[in-house]
Amino acid sequence: MSARRTAQRGRGARTRRFALAVSMALLCTARATAQDTGALDLQTWRLALARSLQDGPSPRDWALGSQLLETRPATGSALPERAAILQRAARAAPGDLLVQALWSNLPAPDPPCPARTACIAHAAAWADADPQNGAAWLAVVGQAWQDGEARVADTALARMAATDRYNEHLGVAVAAWQDLLRRHPSPLPKHVPRAGSPEGAAPADEDDLVLEEALATATMPLAALFHACAPGDPDAGAARASDCAQVARLLMRHAQTLAGRTAGVALLRRLHAGTPADVAMVRTVTWQDERYRALAPAIGGSGVARRNHLRLLQATDSEIEVVQYELRIAGVPLTPPEDWRQTVNGRPVEPLEDPADAGP
Repeated sequence: MSARRTAQRGRGARTRRFALAVSMALLCTARATAQDTGALDLQTWRLALARSLQDGPSPRDWALGSQLLETRPATGSALPERAAILQRAARAAPGDLLVQALWSNLPAPDPPCPARTACIAHAAAWADADPQNGAAWLAVVGQAWQDGEARVADTALARMAATDRYNEHLGVAVAAWQDLLRRHPSPLPKHVPRAGSPEGAAPADEDDLVLEEALATATMPLAALFHACAPGDPDAGAARASDCAQVARLLMRHAQTLAGRTAGVALLRRLHAGTPADVAMVRTVTWQDERYRALAPAIGGSGVARRNHLRLLQATDSEIEVVQYELRIAGVPLTPPEDWRQTVNGRPVEPLEDPADAGP
């Protein structure tokens, strides 16, 4: 395995954990008391449904079914089967952005793809269908970085930097999974009563399943962006540093998930590219992230709040709008007090400072 691929895997795992942290807080309460027998029944249902969907007429169902083939936790063992299914679905539904995103974001083969032109075309499927959405270019950046194609990476970063929209479409994914479960109910209960703390957690239900699968559908491959934008690449074009800074601001200001916005802040800090004009937005994003992390367990502990959360995601297709609404109704201001400072590992952090510079 190449050093580039090894680094991508390690950083990818950390980025996925980072990207899911806030939304997964909504899941942990209900899943605390799930039984092993129930998990086994659910896995059996997942595999059976995944394969039965392939006999139906809907390319989107084929694509969602391919995701059900993946184990939980994911091991990647189903990648070849998933790739065949998603390629078929993408060809059959070129205008379905959810299908194209699933196909583009499917991890590339390991070792790196032997047919690089085909792999870049695969990664670019979503960008071809929706070129003005910055999120659609991430897979192209990732594939180009993995294959050592600096010129392709530079072009994709420039295209991404030129966009003014970045939507992971988590709400679209929620709607798709709710529709699928309406037509193909799982062995889980529809809704279960919930307590307000992990100690009184109820078993998992279909609300948990919808959110878990939607998060998996809409999680972006951010790791390679950090690698491609790392300073010091001798093959990088002259504009890569400025394009990466613009991409960081794109995520920080326009991503429609909180994880996307905090990733933008992290990249801007990593690049040491922040300016005084960025301070207010950095403070707003980090403040909302901190306050929502504190609020999320209470939402996850209430069945009514969870269902409302899912309804709002579906209606707005923006986790940011939902987060800001839930903060407002909890009485939390959307901008921080003047004297507030972000704290990382017990240490105050300045808005444009990279916490990694100070070490653990």
